[in-house]
Amino acid sequence: MNNIKLTSDLLIFAEVAQQLSFTSAAKQLNLSKAAVSLSISRLEKELGMQLMIRSTRKISLTPFGAKLAVSCSALNSQVNETLQDIHKEQTKPTGPLSITAPYSLETSVLLPSLKQFAEEYPDITPQLNITDAPLDLIDDNIDIALFSGTLPDSDYRALRLPPLKEQLFATPEFIEKLSIDNRLTKLGGMPWAKAPWQKETIELFQRDSRLAITPKRTSECNSLSSAIHLALHDLSFVFAPKIAVTQYLLTGKLKAIAPEYSGKEWPLYFLHGYKREKPAHISRLYDLINLHMRRSTAV
Repeated sequence: MNNIKLTSDLLIFAEVAQQLSFTSAAKQLNLSKAAVSLSISRLEKELGMQLMIRSTRKISLTPFGAKLAVSCSALNSQVNETLQDIHKEQTKPTGPLSITAPYSLETSVLLPSLKQFAEEYPDITPQLNITDAPLDLIDDNIDIALFSGTLPDSDYRALRLPPLKEQLFATPEFIEKLSIDNRLTKLGGMPWAKAPWQKETIELFQRDSRLAITPKRTSECNSLSSAIHLALHDLSFVFAPKIAVTQYLLTGKLKAIAPEYSGKEWPLYFLHGYKREKPAHISRLYDLINLHMRRSTAV
């Protein structure tokens, strides 16, 4: 028994049983009268039971047909309700939306983006997982991932965002006290708060020139957030994406050291799992994140 074809025939039968007319049912279903008649005949053959008594002037239901019509009416209502829910979800999505992002994007990019997003989609509940460790959309049950670096081999869709570049930052007091300012060679003897992914040597680039600094004193941090806070307390300098310290640059709590130098460029992506056209709210979130990325990097 082919349940897919049978379900279609049952829904057609529900309409014929309600209208008690092949012509009216065909018009309501936007089908030809012949297609409706063929569907009912196919259903009767499949079930091995007569459902209707036909005459030239009218249709009546057999006892079994009347009983089946009640069940088919309920089935039709369920299908219509499901389609309405789908339409509602498309136009006004609801429910949780899980997002993962690195610490560097939390304050300047993700939170202001979500503030606007929540005003436009109040029935969506963001669930945030802020971590510098890469998470997988399927394995970790994530809807959206802001991913920096080389893309994993997967079928996920990746939308490009402005890339990240690390720079050197410290408090004005730290810079003045140690007289380092733009003299990068001095940094080798200065305390450095190192993020988890960073190596022992800092590579800096300015156009075609390259400079390598290997600080003798480092503090190992399990997150970029911790490294930044060590710098904010005058305990070290930090090597971080500018976007991660935008708020501290604006308030003067941190200052760039030799701003003409920066680390290598890290690509940044907005990952999602929709293989065809993505929903409107996903596109809107991407647009907002892209907007705040560009605003923050312009500071």
